[in-house]
Amino acid sequence: MADGGMTPDTAAAETSRSIAPGWARRRALFTDAFPVAVFFGWAAVFVALLVLNIQNRAFYLDSWAHMVFHFVLPASLLGAVLAALFLPVAVRLAVALSLAATVPAIYGVELYLAATRFGNGRAIDAGANFDARDKLRVLNDLGRAGQPAFPVTYVRSLLRDNGNGELVPALAGDVPLLPLAGMPDATLVVCNETGQWTIYNSDPHGFRNPPEAWSRTPRVVLVGDSFVHGHCVQSDQSIPAHLARRFGRVLNLGSGGHGPLAELATLREYAEPLRPPVVLWVFYEGNDLTKDFAPEWRAPILRAYLDDPGFRQNLMTRRGEIALRVRRHLDEKLTETMARIDHPFELWRDILQVYHLRKVLGLGVAALGVIEGDLDENIARFARVLEAAARSVRGWGGQSIFVYLPDGERYFGAIKNNPVRERIRRSVLEIARAANLPVVDLDPVLAAAPDPAGLYVFPGAHFNAEGYALVAAAIAEAPAVRLAVGARQAQSR
Repeated sequence: MADGGMTPDTAAAETSRSIAPGWARRRALFTDAFPVAVFFGWAAVFVALLVLNIQNRAFYLDSWAHMVFHFVLPASLLGAVLAALFLPVAVRLAVALSLAATVPAIYGVELYLAATRFGNGRAIDAGANFDARDKLRVLNDLGRAGQPAFPVTYVRSLLRDNGNGELVPALAGDVPLLPLAGMPDATLVVCNETGQWTIYNSDPHGFRNPPEAWSRTPRVVLVGDSFVHGHCVQSDQSIPAHLARRFGRVLNLGSGGHGPLAELATLREYAEPLRPPVVLWVFYEGNDLTKDFAPEWRAPILRAYLDDPGFRQNLMTRRGEIALRVRRHLDEKLTETMARIDHPFELWRDILQVYHLRKVLGLGVAALGVIEGDLDENIARFARVLEAAARSVRGWGGQSIFVYLPDGERYFGAIKNNPVRERIRRSVLEIARAANLPVVDLDPVLAAAPDPAGLYVFPGAHFNAEGYALVAAAIAEAPAVRLAVGARQAQSR
């Protein structure tokens, strides 16, 4: 007899009855609450997509295919997951498990792409020489080795929110100062996409040129963003370096993160005093209007270059002040300044947003319609900026040429035909022609390459050395460029 006069069978029955309610609750939680959570989670995703597409409906009303893909499909998927709530218990649970399994599958692919992006056949096979250090550690290691180095500072990294919706210069001092390039005459650490960090010595004004580039009037000046600057290759592999071998005196005024207003400011501060005969304005489809322009517009000091043609910070004469104030700022707020561009958790943030997989699919933020500011408003403002720039160059007797650099997702993304990109392309080219600027459109060049995706380090990265060489050759061979440079050379003789 068991304790208390109970037989073993009676004791087992009592134990079963005592634990049954707990198991029943857990089973109910799994069979009932779990499917509801999964279905409503996916419903939230489809609602977000539908709301975003409705907000950007102007892009998608031009064809039935776009309307089906952007409105009918997410609405149908939303209806399907909500209808699944009324399926029989066993079927509902099976569907929920299948949908839940897609989440780790998606992030598994994302992790794989993130982990192998340096070894996917597009990048340099760094092998044992792959440099896994983050930028802060590279800076510290160079400093300990007796070579003080600084991160490349971007316009956005030297602006702060004043609490009233405006961005103002972050550098301490009695007079506002917003540098448009990196630290002058310094060792600068830029980026690592190939497996090796790009490190170079800046010129006397903080740009990426040999020191002698400022000793004589350049024949050609380039303004633009990171693609003009030369992310993330060696200095002799950049577009300006290739053009210099072709045309002689070429000045690189490109800087990472520059949008239209920063480029206009750079033109006024650095190109205008030199009065170069030819200016190449390089527009990047991927972020100039969708990401960089709206924050710049919030900065009164940058808008001043557009609103007042005579506004200047006189940056060329303030080299020493720029170096001193930027150095002091970085000494005090290095990580804060870097975090505005080089976020310490950037890789994990990208993974959370499924960045690499979206890039492979051709679904970057611009393609999805995630745009900072209103695109129509940005386009109208860009027309003013480009006309102001062209007017400035004409004022000193120079020739502006507009270079259109497409987003790489056109070539390596699975979804290439995107209405947002097409809207940007169509509008911007119309603006350039309305400003009477010769246009060099690089889309046909990149599209005609045997392997366009092979011109980039990896999806979402910059060009590799081959890509930069191809683009530079196309610019140099463009009739508008050859005619302008040749005519100016003839006039100078």
